[in-house]
Amino acid sequence: MVKYFVEKAKIKNWDKEDILLWVFEKEVNYSCTFTLNDVKAHSIIFSQEIYKNREPIFALFANSGNANCLNGKAGYKALEDIEKFLQEKFKTKKRILFAQTGVIGEFFEKNKVLSALKDIKLKPLESKEDLKVCARAIMTTDSFEKYEYVEDGDLKIMAIAKGAGMIAPNMATMLCFVYTNASFSKEELDILLRYSVEKSFNRISVDGDMSTNDCVFLFSEKDGIKVDIFKFRNLLEKVLKNLALKIVEDGEGATKVMHIIVKGAKSKSKALKIAQRIGNSLLVKTAIFGCDPNWGRIVAAAGSVQTGIDANKCLLFIGPYLLFSNGEKTNYDEAKVIDYMKKNKIIKIVLDLNEGNSYEEFFASDISYDYIKINAEYRT
Repeated sequence: MVKYFVEKAKIKNWDKEDILLWVFEKEVNYSCTFTLNDVKAHSIIFSQEIYKNREPIFALFANSGNANCLNGKAGYKALEDIEKFLQEKFKTKKRILFAQTGVIGEFFEKNKVLSALKDIKLKPLESKEDLKVCARAIMTTDSFEKYEYVEDGDLKIMAIAKGAGMIAPNMATMLCFVYTNASFSKEELDILLRYSVEKSFNRISVDGDMSTNDCVFLFSEKDGIKVDIFKFRNLLEKVLKNLALKIVEDGEGATKVMHIIVKGAKSKSKALKIAQRIGNSLLVKTAIFGCDPNWGRIVAAAGSVQTGIDANKCLLFIGPYLLFSNGEKTNYDEAKVIDYMKKNKIIKIVLDLNEGNSYEEFFASDISYDYIKINAEYRT
């Protein structure tokens, strides 16, 4: 059982809930994945230390509006003070995991948070509407709440996420929290989370910028129900993929989503590297935004990975249309391709290398005028 609390701490000058507290009524096991950025927010450093030692936890605290990153000793001390305040309030010595998101380098006003936490009124987390409320509290530039609720017999999986910009592979600024009433060991949770993150959040890109605050937390009731681990893995992967796709769809200023498939590769790692490069190419992104079937940009992006592809063997499709084959442009109807691109939110791009049997897919947003506007005005 999880209970939650949201409140308006006024971390930024906005009129929305910006702090979230999950309190675990039952003892939980947990697993975490964190950003691979060398520059990490204080919340990441704090939570990594707890996770490394597998210390017992009783709560998760998250806030939007301030990343609490590169704030010196004061940034870390603020989290220690919030944890101590909540430990005293709930009369426990168990630890708290932290997740934060917002502007990097701005002073984190912990007193606003402590004031907002003085009168905590917990509610049970038990419905889609509850998840929506929680998801709203961690939004920054997101345009809609991202959450998933799965019931399969007695099994429940509840998840929320945030993210719209600063999204890149290797823990694509995104946060995700998942709770299940199923029981798994710490070791099992590690395997489940890493497998599912690799298949979901590590397969998306909005702008190619890796955040300092990315994290995914998976919580499992220690004495919960028993579920087949493979069945749970499939459900968890589906939940995280759905959330990942919502993040790409909500990419800052995005109008289109590229579903990039690289097939016929010699290895999965090669296919993924090429798909990522295509998805992160600004020239490809802008062409997709303009509904311009500029296949040359896509093939050039694939070649720039320098993995030894042979362009004379490659086939390139946009939607159902073959645009490039045997080293040259095909005799396709450009008007039909443009019409396909204009009418569809998700643009399918398939590159067949014709050199092997490996396959990978990747999701990326386009780049629009609004992306520039949103990020140019992010602090103002």
